[in-house]
Amino acid sequence: MPARVATARVETSAFSIGDPVRIGTRSPVGRFRAPTYVRGKRGVVEAVVRPMAGDGKETYRRNAASPRYWVSVPMREISASYRGPAVDSLLVEVFEIWLERC
Repeated sequence: MPARVATARVETSAFSIGDPVRIGTRSPVGRFRAPTYVRGKRGVVEAVVRPMAGDGKETYRRNAASPRYWVSVPMREISASYRGPAVDSLLVEVFEIWLERC
């Protein structure tokens, strides 16, 4: 007998690994899942993270099963004064509702 698998309410994601994205620039009140220093910045999706129980608390029950993504944002995109190697980037986890296509 095959094992039973619990599936999330959302089985598809809007973005795939390698997709160029921009992190939204909204200014919500209360808790949010996009640090201010990456808002409006461009990056690339590195991984798609499946929704987990409890995710709705961070999104105020909107899109409670929304996928999250690991987005690689170049350090020079975050700070124009960054002097390290051009390949340096920051990996940040962001909810799908914060991402836009580039």
